[in-house]
Amino acid sequence: MDIQRLIEHSLTGLYERDEPVRLSILCALAGESIFFLGPPGVGKSLIARRLSYILKKGTSFEYLMGKFSTPDEIFGPVSIQQLTTNDSYHRLTEGYLPNADIVFLDEVWNASPPIQNALLTAMNEKLYRNGVKEVSIPMMLLIGASNSLHPGEETAAFWDRFLVRLNIQPIQEEDLFTHYLASHTDPYGDPVPDSVKITPEQLRKFRASLQAVELSPWVIQLVTALRQILLQRGRSSDRRWKKIIHLLKASARAHGRERVELSDCFLITHCLWEAPEEKSEIEQLMTAQLDQILELVQEKPRRVIDKTRYALGELQDYLVETLSPMVVQPVLEDGEYMILDYSSDSYDQLRIWKPDGEQALESKQRIECFAYKDGRVTETLAVQAEPGELP
Repeated sequence: MDIQRLIEHSLTGLYERDEPVRLSILCALAGESIFFLGPPGVGKSLIARRLSYILKKGTSFEYLMGKFSTPDEIFGPVSIQQLTTNDSYHRLTEGYLPNADIVFLDEVWNASPPIQNALLTAMNEKLYRNGVKEVSIPMMLLIGASNSLHPGEETAAFWDRFLVRLNIQPIQEEDLFTHYLASHTDPYGDPVPDSVKITPEQLRKFRASLQAVELSPWVIQLVTALRQILLQRGRSSDRRWKKIIHLLKASARAHGRERVELSDCFLITHCLWEAPEEKSEIEQLMTAQLDQILELVQEKPRRVIDKTRYALGELQDYLVETLSPMVVQPVLEDGEYMILDYSSDSYDQLRIWKPDGEQALESKQRIECFAYKDGRVTETLAVQAEPGELP
């Protein structure tokens, strides 16, 4: 599955829509829902149409909600034959939301309470109750959109189901707007070659692989800090945080990593705002917490081994983009873990014994790191490992 090529083809003929397309594809991979807020004519429905092309032999369902929309128009009409013959209440869902892979609902706040209630389970558990039976539905992504924001107490549960929220504005760059005016590309055509489209098997394997994706200790520290701040403001949802972590794992896996790093956490800013003006505040909270964490990991990086308490795995949590020394994944070599490569004057590798590393997070102990120079051990460094603690 070539996600980068999928993104590139999906963006064909679109201008300043990189972020909504990327986030929508990520939500589709993770099985989460996304909400677009923006004025008419900024391409909300166009982006949804593009997303309907990413799945090979996939099906889509689009509907513009109105105040008088009925469940029949969304979930399918009631089968008269079943009702009269078997006295059974059963909807004919073929061609409607319960049978679609990609769903786009425009002006979602016009949905009636019965429609919203049915959507709650569909969005969260991917289930739909058809008569007396609860059936699984294939929906991999639901995109909701509106020109305005009307969440209140009566729609709070529905609003909470949209994990990612994005405010889409008209094209800002004049040059890009000129290119947009001169473009002759059919914006609603399918720009994704069959060879790039996601197959159901690829999607299944991708989602199954998320179970093995780990969380960096720095990520846990960041999420915990943000959650505590929001708890003090009376805002927290255990379900939302669980889904956020799931999205971060999907981001890491989409980038070919087996571990969620701080670079994935910028997605959180799209998941926590309740009103558009809150997004900048969430970004400031995120930046403040990141600064505190980076102060810890950046302090004298060349001497970090003998000056801080590190357990195996925590050393690799330096952001490669942030620190000057090259940080590598622990590599099992000759029964040892190779941890860092500093190109230091005194050593060029630091290694730690595999058994020590495996026990480091479970018990308080001193761990020996071996400094290698030209393939030989030149010195040993003692590291005090504290269970569950970060430096």
